Amino acid sequence: MVRGIIAFACGGLMAFSVIVFLQYLVGVLSRAHIYTHLNKKKEGNIVLTRKEPQNQKMESFAYAVNGLSDAFMMMSQPKPKQIADDVGMLEQELTGKFCASCDACVVCWNENRMRSLGGIRALLHAVMNHGTKEELMVDPYVENCHRYEGMVEEALQAFGRLELNHAWYNRLQENRYVIAQQLDAMAGLVEEWAKARTNMDQKSKLLLSQMIYEVQEKGLVVEDLHLYEENKRLCVEGYVSCKWNGGIPVKHYLAAIEKALHKPMRVGKDAKTILTQEPVFLSLYEDTKYYGLQGIATEKKTGSFINGDSFSFFALDDGNYHICLSDGMGSGVRANQESEMVVDLLQKFMEAGFRKEIAIKLMNSAMVLQGEENSYSTLDYAMIDLYTGQLELIKIGGAATFIKRKENVEIISDGTLPAGADVHIEVESVKKQMGNGDFLVMVTDGVIEYLHAKEPNASLAEIIAAIKTDNAGVLAEKILEQVMILIGGHAMDDMTVLVTGIWEK
Repeated sequence: MVRGIIAFACGGLMAFSVIVFLQYLVGVLSRAHIYTHLNKKKEGNIVLTRKEPQNQKMESFAYAVNGLSDAFMMMSQPKPKQIADDVGMLEQELTGKFCASCDACVVCWNENRMRSLGGIRALLHAVMNHGTKEELMVDPYVENCHRYEGMVEEALQAFGRLELNHAWYNRLQENRYVIAQQLDAMAGLVEEWAKARTNMDQKSKLLLSQMIYEVQEKGLVVEDLHLYEENKRLCVEGYVSCKWNGGIPVKHYLAAIEKALHKPMRVGKDAKTILTQEPVFLSLYEDTKYYGLQGIATEKKTGSFINGDSFSFFALDDGNYHICLSDGMGSGVRANQESEMVVDLLQKFMEAGFRKEIAIKLMNSAMVLQGEENSYSTLDYAMIDLYTGQLELIKIGGAATFIKRKENVEIISDGTLPAGADVHIEVESVKKQMGNGDFLVMVTDGVIEYLHAKEPNASLAEIIAAIKTDNAGVLAEKILEQVMILIGGHAMDDMTVLVTGIWEK
């Protein structure tokens, strides 16, 4: 009986071993089949994804556009203003119109040539220094000239035409500069497209087959699967669908890719949450270390119907979190329209793939071209790398910005002219390191200007430091609440407080 039990146990063990071996063999054969299928059906696509000749054409196109940009940039360089040339041109115009037909021309230009010439030139210099007709008539620059009054009037009109020509010339130069910036931005964007990421398909065929196998184990089908490396981080792209009718959550596809790569991944923005038999294109990216949450508090100017400040929060697939805050000049509808244009243009340029410096210059050039005289908006732009926690801040005419680290608050107040004030804008950034639980506080001028403190920036920093909370929304509301108490509850300008906090996942 004991021998029978032992024999039965040995037989069961052998059967279990055979089953395990068969399952392993099936897995190996499945992977081999997928790998062979990948080589036969996908390898052509892999080669076509990043053709070297295509990259060379894109780089050549970028080089040509960049050359065109340089040409417009050279044309936009202002010529040095030669006052002597302007005086000489106006001098010929006056003498040709008044002296040539004058009966006393022989006396003035033969006997008193140097005196007459010096008087006319002195008159023209006085006109170019914006002298009025009354001032020029009190003490005549040209002695004993019975046509002096007409000469003064003609000089003033001629100088007005000259100033108008200079204004149109300067406007033309600005337009050329704007075109040069736009062409340079196009060239940079195309060049980045050609070099943006590295296709890893050829080096990672076994890894691709492993991903396809894991996906199929979830009841899904993936086609045109590709693996890329961008900024030393992985990206997976492909068309995914269900094998059968019904719906499968996209998180199952995410789990399959994570299992194959042994890395936490995240789904790209605007991705579907449920997968069906209809193939959809999905992009997966290495997951970030941090996530960001924002808080907002606003107060429009007392008596105004709309807040003139505009803001935007948006995250891109590259793992960067973006915050834009703009304060339009004045208040009301017009200020809101201007600030909204600044924020909207910058976000669209960033989402299109332009570098932040180029995006800001393009936005500024658009503001210069469409804006009216003395019409401009401030811009505070922040970008937080959610992989590393590094903050990059660009301030264009904006109020001070604050970083809250527990009880300590750092003030950042450097900046340039507002957007739209000058076509030749300099984009300079400040880089700071943020960590778990840190807050970035961005405000408009209305929050600081009316604090009635000797050092308003330091006063607001003290308010921020004294607030104890781990909630970005609560922090924003309490900051604005404390400011309103200090200014007596009467908003003299539009007020906006944006708070962004980051935490480790």
